[in-house]
Amino acid sequence: MGYFMASMASKDASAFLLHDFETHNIKTSTCIFRSNAELAPVAYIIYADNTSSRTIINYNSIDELTFEEFKRKFEAACVEEVDTLNNDLPFNWIHFEGRNVVEVAKMIDYIGTKVWRPRTKISVELEKPYRRGLETLMSRADVVFFSKVFAEGKGYNHAGDFLQIMSPHCKNTALLFCTWGSSGAMCYNNQTRKLSTEPALPIPSVVDTVGAGDTFTAGVIYGLTQGMTTEGCLKFACELAGRKCAQVGFDCVVEKMSKLF
Repeated sequence: MGYFMASMASKDASAFLLHDFETHNIKTSTCIFRSNAELAPVAYIIYADNTSSRTIINYNSIDELTFEEFKRKFEAACVEEVDTLNNDLPFNWIHFEGRNVVEVAKMIDYIGTKVWRPRTKISVELEKPYRRGLETLMSRADVVFFSKVFAEGKGYNHAGDFLQIMSPHCKNTALLFCTWGSSGAMCYNNQTRKLSTEPALPIPSVVDTVGAGDTFTAGVIYGLTQGMTTEGCLKFACELAGRKCAQVGFDCVVEKMSKLF
């Protein structure tokens, strides 16, 4: 069970997404629906067979989630979870996308005022280097996910070098992850100063890489919540992302883990 919070188009325009969330037991009561937005965000992906390159055209006219909207929905979700779980800890993990930086920083700082905050992990994903001010989110998170595009946009061509340069800007206890396509992924533990690396999963052929980064992030979060070591998380997440790249879409990716191709 989990919650998805975002600014979305009207409920009619978002019906297909809401159905998918319901199917996967994800609550959307925390979403803000823009009644004046009759078109859901859309992405067109142009794939070139001869070069395997992708061109992605995004269209989204929906206003971003504001801090005040977040606060209202978040408080309601906390009450619901505490009542449901009969536990004073509503969430053990909260993940943010690196966007709408000023408002997201307020959201994370607000969570920091909660007495249960030390028992909750907060992670952020920094993917697009052209989004200004993303660096301000680094120091607020327990786990930081960087993309290869973000690192290269900052002038780095090696994940390990990049992570060690970024480490002083993060919490002393933070874990920093960076994916690097066919070269796998790396993690830098700020507390132990240890750099771990994991190669990409060898797959017969790359079929569809859309969503591979999010799949890796999901794998790490799952691994850490299950008590895996950093190395174990890297291995698990790289395999999960690799298996996603070996097929179109996400169906049955988890079920294929640790099976031969």
